[in-house]
Amino acid sequence: MKTRGVRYQFSDIVQQPRRLLTSPCWTGLTNDGRPYSAYCLNVDRLVPRLTLTGRQHFYLDHEGYIAFGENLPTYKPKPDVRISGDLVKSGAEGKSIVLNYLTPHGKWHIHSMYSENHRMLTLSRGIEPFWINDRDAESIGIVDNDWVEIYNDNGVVVLGGW
Repeated sequence: MKTRGVRYQFSDIVQQPRRLLTSPCWTGLTNDGRPYSAYCLNVDRLVPRLTLTGRQHFYLDHEGYIAFGENLPTYKPKPDVRISGDLVKSGAEGKSIVLNYLTPHGKWHIHSMYSENHRMLTLSRGIEPFWINDRDAESIGIVDNDWVEIYNDNGVVVLGGW
């Protein structure tokens, strides 16, 4: 690793966090201006994967996975909100579309529940982002930087549309 040549000034780390070392805790390499790419650390540096065998695998022979049919990657159709009962009271109003709202990772507050502090507000224009397919956005008249209201039977959230 080439870390001796990396120099940061105090003003650099005050402006934004900087990453210095490549670590097996991260899955990608970003040294020497390389863009992040998931799992290239495992391939380039032969770091074992965090699985029981240390290898990449697709079949999981654990009872729980087998019982729910999740032991192999398979096609799963889009969930039908009518069957799941997620939209019993909510209906489309005005310019709106029905979407599957996925929240896989609290990217802008993963290590903090305090999203309103100054440091967290400097990330992502100070708001939670709303990423939407450009064709879906166009169909209801949303353009970059618009505010959008997303709602269902569980509540409402207002976000900056991107």
